[in-house]
Amino acid sequence: MSGSGTVTPVIPSTAITFQDEMIADLADFYENSGFASTVTHTTVARVSKSVLSLIKYGQSDSYQGADDYGVDAVARIQAQGTDGLAVVAAGETLTIGTGTWVIIDARKAASGLEWVCSISKKR
Repeated sequence: MSGSGTVTPVIPSTAITFQDEMIADLADFYENSGFASTVTHTTVARVSKSVLSLIKYGQSDSYQGADDYGVDAVARIQAQGTDGLAVVAAGETLTIGTGTWVIIDARKAASGLEWVCSISKKR
């Protein structure tokens, strides 16, 4: 504050956009929340990458979610940055623990920052 009683705002030299803040917040949620699991995404061409994913198993029966055998689930995966996946498509797989899950459907969330994938346990 100067002697005149006015406050001079401090403007950062580089402006951070709202989207930049959302990307940083989302990355922090995946990395530091304790809710994300490491999964391996494998394309049809057999290119693999380990990424963090938020997984919701089953829809009603708690037993189904407990052992993930033959259960449908939803996997959310970052779509931005070095920790994310630029492309995810139906027919690709996610390895979760020792199980292989097939991606049935993949679409970007409304924000464009995450993939929302319907997956099914491969038998």
